[in-house]
Amino acid sequence: MKFWVLLILGALAPYLFESTLPSGAVFFGLLSIALCGLSVRPSLRIYCLFPLGFLSVTMALNQRLSERLPLAEDRSARQLSGVIGGLPEVTADGLRFLFLPDAGVAGTPKKIQVHWYKKRHVSEGSETDPPRIHAGEHWQLQLVLRAARGRVNFQGVDAERWYFTDGIDALAHVDEGENVRLSGPAW
Repeated sequence: MKFWVLLILGALAPYLFESTLPSGAVFFGLLSIALCGLSVRPSLRIYCLFPLGFLSVTMALNQRLSERLPLAEDRSARQLSGVIGGLPEVTADGLRFLFLPDAGVAGTPKKIQVHWYKKRHVSEGSETDPPRIHAGEHWQLQLVLRAARGRVNFQGVDAERWYFTDGIDALAHVDEGENVRLSGPAW
């Protein structure tokens, strides 16, 4: 019983930090406590579960946070190629879908929620729908990236938490320019 309590308390402790995760000094201190406890007395080994649980969850949270688009690159335009990661959702003003960029470009988010808005022709008073896309197609898109942030809403859904738990690292909309289908759907 003590085993599980210590492990769960260690895993939940990083969530007590409000805005930032612990510094490197805290990591080093907890790691040294865990290693000393493992080597000094066998009866104290069980108490090493708290720092080990804390370290493993904190490292996983830091990894997820490092994959997100930095705020310094908010509203940046990029041309990315990748795969449509799910079924596109038709909305009143266009399409919404997940885009998984190809690996290899440093600093590129791994999962982007993209909005492809209808093109409005002011002079003609008409709209052009975005092209039909399907899951698994490989596209090269001109995107304007935004950080996956949400508005503060104390009574409703926390959008930023939803983006974080769903693994969405950035938001984007398709910019005017050359958007090319590189290959068809993956069966």
